[in-house]
Amino acid sequence: NRIRKLTDLPIFVGFGISTPDHVSATMNAGADGVIVGSRIVREIPDCKKIAEICTALKEAVLLKNSQ
Repeated sequence: NRIRKLTDLPIFVGFGISTPDHVSATMNAGADGVIVGSRIVREIPDCKKIAEICTALKEAVLLKNSQ
C-alpha cells in the first residue's frame, strides 16, 4: 500500500513468485499482477509441466480478480 500512494501505475511483483499461494498473497498485499520467471525456467524442456504451472498461477490471478 505504501507504493500505491506514490503512483497510479500498475504494480507488478516478481522474484520468488512460484506458487498459486504466492500469487494470492502478493495480490492480497496490493499488487496488480506478478512476474514469474525462474519457476518456469527450472522446468525447461518439460512443456507439459510449464503449462500446468502457468494454468495454476493464472487461476490464482483470475480468482483474485473475481473477488
